[in-house]
Amino acid sequence: GEVYQGRWLEHEVAIKMLKGKLSPAQEAEFIREVKIMKSCAANTSCNSTPSASNQEEPASL
Repeated sequence: GEVYQGRWLEHEVAIKMLKGKLSPAQEAEFIREVKIMKSCAANTSCNSTPSASNQEEPASL
C-alpha cells in the first residue's frame, strides 16, 4: 500500500491506503498491522488511538 502524511485532531499521522480488492492474505496482513498499532496505543509512549477501515475501497490504516 501507499503511505501518506495527514493530520487528525491537530496531530500529524501516517495514513496507509490499500487500493483494489484485497486477497485473503493481504487482508490478514492488514488486520495484523491494525492489531500491532492497537497494542502500541496501549503503551504510554503512544498518545493516540489508531483507526482502520476495510469496509470501502481503499482500505486504510
